[in-house]
Amino acid sequence: MLQLLHPIWLLAGTAIIIPIVLHLWNTRQGKILPVGSLLFLQQQAPQPAINLKLTQLLLLLLRCLLLLLLALLLAQPVWQPKASATSRTPGWILVDKADGLNTYTYCQPAIDSLLRAGYQLHYLQPGFEKTDTSRLRNDTSTHNTPVSYWSLLPALQQQAPANIDLYLFTNNRLRHFYGNRAVTHRPIHWQTYTPTDNVNSFIDKAWLTADKKIYLQLAHTHSNGTTYTYREIAPDSTQHDSISLGQHNGQWQVALPPQPPVNVDTSVMLIGVLASEDAPYMQAALTAIRNYTHLNMQVVTLQNNAPAPVKLQWLIWLSAQQVPATYQADYVLQYDTGKTVATHSAILTGHITEPLFLQQRTQVATSPGLRTLWRDGFGEPLLYSASNAPQVYRFASRFNPAWNNLTWSSSFPQMLLQVLHPATVDIHLQRDNRSMDTIQLQPSLQTGTSTLAGSAQENTPLTPACWLLAVAVFALERFFTHAIKKGGQPHAA
Repeated sequence: MLQLLHPIWLLAGTAIIIPIVLHLWNTRQGKILPVGSLLFLQQQAPQPAINLKLTQLLLLLLRCLLLLLLALLLAQPVWQPKASATSRTPGWILVDKADGLNTYTYCQPAIDSLLRAGYQLHYLQPGFEKTDTSRLRNDTSTHNTPVSYWSLLPALQQQAPANIDLYLFTNNRLRHFYGNRAVTHRPIHWQTYTPTDNVNSFIDKAWLTADKKIYLQLAHTHSNGTTYTYREIAPDSTQHDSISLGQHNGQWQVALPPQPPVNVDTSVMLIGVLASEDAPYMQAALTAIRNYTHLNMQVVTLQNNAPAPVKLQWLIWLSAQQVPATYQADYVLQYDTGKTVATHSAILTGHITEPLFLQQRTQVATSPGLRTLWRDGFGEPLLYSASNAPQVYRFASRFNPAWNNLTWSSSFPQMLLQVLHPATVDIHLQRDNRSMDTIQLQPSLQTGTSTLAGSAQENTPLTPACWLLAVAVFALERFFTHAIKKGGQPHAA
């Protein structure tokens, strides 16, 4: 059947009104009649006679046809074969094998209805093995690392027959949706459910404080998000409520059973800050971080030409000048170079909801390899690192009230902490209980011709045929126009 990719362009076909009006508006000079006497006549200029009558119908039809063909070309016609109803195979129902029993329990009415309609049940995993409800009830297998459902969709499009419907039934846990959002060439009916909400707590990090106590960062994840709390324990006791403390090969370890133990970081975070007019704001934020988290942190002030005493964990270089080669640090936070421009925007981090205003910034040459931590209100990178130097973070503004209100914000220490000492919840995907909205997890549907498994029906573009027909009609119109001009004005048809 004929399909139009952009049917709105058919409105351009109304342009046929123009040649119709031109052919209908037929004006000619009036006839001059000879008379026998001029006694009662006065000489007047000949008046044109207006005769509303279509003339040169063949040319009119060719011109109207040419305009209609041009409108059809703009609408991009394609021919789509009609699928035979008798050859249509049953659709697929896909569920996660590791969560099949829970999925069937929550979505049993919908799944049973599709099964009665002839749909086949498959596992949402590589290979898409066919299964049945009895295996779902008895299968208790689990995955150590959650599989990203989005990563399975390209293979699903290739392996599933092209003329069937696909129904996916999964939970909406965020741990199953990471990586790039999937793009599909066929509609997918994705239905999700929210499992019973329970708070999953685990030890995210542990470190030794300056006064020789162990400080824990506990993560509590549930469907609405992840929160963090801190707890201090003394190393002279082996049991603190549900948290156990011990040593393994001389290394302190803490554990929250039944989860595996976490090593206690006994190192000292040595941070060097370049002496400048922005240094007091940075040092105040670092002091707030140390007082709140009890990190074993030492902050040293560096002069521009003086060498660093030892290797630093973090070098905060509050200057757009290049870092001297004499400084050694695991990570560097420095000002970005570039042209300074005035702006009226905001600072977006994805975590802080407090309004943060941006008045000045430096222009950044964006590239696909940038890892962006902060952005401005226009989506441009503000704090970022390049793929070829991931340990170097560049700030395309300044820690100064003349550039933004970041240094006066109570959220500044928290934002800086996420850069210097980020949470590691991303490596605990199997414990992440955050949920995702159904609209957000839907794959992007890309229309157009696609190559799918078992696809014997593809859209055939009709644009070349329309172009050939339009050229032929135009040639005929020019031929008859030339013949009429050469042979004289024909009578109205």
